[in-house]
Amino acid sequence: MTVQHLLDVVTAVLLFALVRRSDLGRRLALIPAAYVLLSGEHLFLGHALLT
Repeated sequence: MTVQHLLDVVTAVLLFALVRRSDLGRRLALIPAAYVLLSGEHLFLGHALLT
């Protein structure tokens, strides 16, 4: 696992915690976290930085 992947995971966890702390529920908190982990933009940027 590279540093970029770890930063993506940390960003997703922080977004989840931030939305969860605002009492919006777990399911709603998964949306921004899933976007960070699964979006093609983040995957492409992480790959582009490594090549």
